[in-house]
Amino acid sequence: MKLGIASSVYLSRYGVSEGAKKMKTHGYGYADFQDLANPSTPFFTQDEDAFIAEIKRIRRDAENEGIYFWQSHGLWCWPPPACATPEELAKCVDDVKKGIRGSAAVGAKYFILHPLMPFGWQMFGDERVDEFFEINYNFFREVVAYAEKQGVIICLENMPMPDLPLGSVKAIVDFVKKINHSNLKICLDTGHVLVFGEQPSDAVRLIGRDLLATLHVHDNNGERDQHLDPYQGVCKWDDFVSALKEIGFEGVFSMETNAPKGDSPEEITNAEIKFAEMIKNMVKD
Repeated sequence: MKLGIASSVYLSRYGVSEGAKKMKTHGYGYADFQDLANPSTPFFTQDEDAFIAEIKRIRRDAENEGIYFWQSHGLWCWPPPACATPEELAKCVDDVKKGIRGSAAVGAKYFILHPLMPFGWQMFGDERVDEFFEINYNFFREVVAYAEKQGVIICLENMPMPDLPLGSVKAIVDFVKKINHSNLKICLDTGHVLVFGEQPSDAVRLIGRDLLATLHVHDNNGERDQHLDPYQGVCKWDDFVSALKEIGFEGVFSMETNAPKGDSPEEITNAEIKFAEMIKNMVKD
């Protein structure tokens, strides 16, 4: 199984070239490009030519060290409610399309998106559930078709919010099947599953090989989203890896944990190596 990690852990910490070199040395081959998640950053708001040029530089520097971008994290409108007005929604669509172009430029085939939350994420009344689904249905139909033209596949991610109508894995699977477009797949976030009192292994088997394209892998205490290292929470890791092998998952085992810490550069490096060795042992055949 291919091994990857969020770009924030190495590339943001050390710079792209040095970070990619460390990643490769520690055993990774792929990164999750996360710089497209916040549309208000100077990186994202610069004009199109400068935006694409910067992304291509990042791609070049990473690939020169043997690191490739398998997936990217798209627009994350937080805090909700977001995209609550037609004007906000139109801007959101434009930003997502720019992110899709960025994902194509960095070489990431998969672009991960959360559901839109125009009414917040807590219970907002049954009378608005249909409107919630209509907004998300129209949004994803549009961006999925746009991404297909860019050679990018959209992955809808499950959420850690039991009150959100598009939070659970089952709800995500049903929604993706309803849209029924070959360019829409699923990103399974293991930590988000755990908040529902469920196990990622069961989610893998529910989603299946045809729909499961990307992963966000981390642990928690089953109560809230913490992005802990494996074995620090309640995830049954052996069964999760077994489930991935059962369905023939061919994607990247992509970690989305917090960056290893230490009191000195040497301690941080040792923690990074130890973490990478743990993950390699976890997924080995």
